[in-house]
Amino acid sequence: MGFDNIINQERYFKLVLSLKKLLSNISQYISTAIVYGSLSRLEVFSSYSDIDILCVLREINITESFASYLQKIVYELYNHYHIKIHLRLRNINDLAYKSSGTIDCGVTSAINKLRDGILIFGESIDDSYVDYIEKSTISEIASNIEFRFSDLKYQSRALLSMSTNYNNYQDFEHALRYKCGCLLFLLSELVCYSRGVHFSSSKEALIKATLILDNNNIFDEALSLKQGRKSMNLPFFVARLDELIDISVNNMNKNQLANLKKIVLKKCDLLYEQSNHINQWKKILNNLGIENTSVVVKDSLVDCNGVLNIHAVKLNS
Repeated sequence: MGFDNIINQERYFKLVLSLKKLLSNISQYISTAIVYGSLSRLEVFSSYSDIDILCVLREINITESFASYLQKIVYELYNHYHIKIHLRLRNINDLAYKSSGTIDCGVTSAINKLRDGILIFGESIDDSYVDYIEKSTISEIASNIEFRFSDLKYQSRALLSMSTNYNNYQDFEHALRYKCGCLLFLLSELVCYSRGVHFSSSKEALIKATLILDNNNIFDEALSLKQGRKSMNLPFFVARLDELIDISVNNMNKNQLANLKKIVLKKCDLLYEQSNHINQWKKILNNLGIENTSVVVKDSLVDCNGVLNIHAVKLNS
């Protein structure tokens, strides 16, 4: 599972820095902005990759002028960078009151954003995520994982009608391969979570999920599919995912789900010298020549006791 073939990510970072500047102009509406997902992990493997942004709102409701501003900047940034922006708008109380859905604000989603989230603007909500995870019951965690598996099966089966969205068969083929790769990455994460297993990166999730599923080789194709380098048999793929999802749900070990609460968040004032990931972020920002800006980046490590150790470091470029 080689992870060296990553596309040029410079325009992704330029988009994020542009977005950071534009969001700072509306700080009366937004308290926090976090980049999460593949870019935050430095795992952009395809030009189909989008940018995942979470904005935490100060007020309960969105005003028309604020909504208009957000629509405008997303449209203009897409036209300039040709990168899709996946924008989520939430209230901080959504975590405490679980008011935006089990799938969206469930424990697995919280772990992902806590582990990978890069703070580009405003106040950190890491402590809120830690508190939410610690207070979640085993029943809630299990239900969240089951719902996410169900949603994954829905997404997989929907691929069978995906061709109707494209006029050009070649475009469909490229998009299909990318989507299939994404679903395998997601499956590997959920397989790990269903056994109470933490991971620090997509590569680690794929490796651990392979072992959990008795060395099943389906994950060997994940990166090649996401990069569009692998042909595939769609009916076989959908049927195989159906089977693996059912196996994973049936073999979920609720006694081990408490392990997902084993998280240690370390806030560092100085650069974590042992972290290649954090040093990569620092190098990227410096190479872009951006001055007078700062971001809080993360690196993580799963220790021998299965504890997810997260290092949060503020970088000033």
